[in-house]
Amino acid sequence: MWILFVLIYGILKGVRDVAKKLAVSKSGVTEVLFVYTLIAFLFTAPEVPTAWGVPTKEMLLIAFKSFIIFIAFLCSFHAIKKMPVSLYGVLDLSRMLFAFFIGIFWLKETPGVLQIVGMILVIHEKLVEGTPILGYASLMCVLLFSSGLILFVVGIIGE
Repeated sequence: MWILFVLIYGILKGVRDVAKKLAVSKSGVTEVLFVYTLIAFLFTAPEVPTAWGVPTKEMLLIAFKSFIIFIAFLCSFHAIKKMPVSLYGVLDLSRMLFAFFIGIFWLKETPGVLQIVGMILVIHEKLVEGTPILGYASLMCVLLFSSGLILFVVGIIGE
């Protein structure tokens, strides 16, 4: 069942990226980001009364995290405005690599064997991606990336 959810997520994310590209092509990045943030706020507005009980320290941490996400969104909106959606989608996947290595080095997480093998396959796919090998580069990339993700997820579920 979770595979269906992942597929739906992938389709919706692809549609969202195309919609962002169309939006920033017709309007400025700041305006699109404002509307994007406003819509997200409207979804969370019913929960605002419960936020008043949050301690000040945690509220400052939430504000700091929100600022980091704002900067990331600003960069992503500028990037998607300047490059094709297909290239943006591929480069957007690099955040998985950053999360993996930040988890290991900063949070001191220890990945399992299947997770390491999965990540090696994903990294290898990223390296092969731009290199045509006998005309089968795109098929090889799909197979490497898919098998890497499957091993990574199986490693997480197996723990």
